[in-house]
Amino acid sequence: MLVITDEGETRYVSRYHEDNDEFHRENHLHDEGLDPMVKIALLGVLILALFILVLLMILRTIARPVESLQDWAKNINIDDLKDPIPNFKYKELNDLAGIIHNSLGKVSKTLEREQEFLRYASHELRTPIAIIRSNSSILLK
Repeated sequence: MLVITDEGETRYVSRYHEDNDEFHRENHLHDEGLDPMVKIALLGVLILALFILVLLMILRTIARPVESLQDWAKNINIDDLKDPIPNFKYKELNDLAGIIHNSLGKVSKTLEREQEFLRYASHELRTPIAIIRSNSSILLK
């Protein structure tokens, strides 16, 4: 133990017992059970296992909404665009679902415009092709 005297000197005070076993027996510090280091090690392993269990529970709680977002994104199609976006518990996941929903909506509109263009283009191209075909057959005759 560190002791500072009134004069400002530093002194160290200690007590030493030559026979530790006898000291333990006299003061009832010696347990008949496990070694104290084994107890500390077991306590450390128990705390570590508890920490890992809590961590796994937290990760599972976070992973469930992410997995449901993944399943929803895999299974969404153009027909589902009219349905509301499900709630995924976290704002960030809901934002991602909104981005996916909007992107699929834009792709759907682009696809619709392309199909409309192809319908008009095929109709408009049929007339010149028919004219060229009939003129070429007349030229061959």
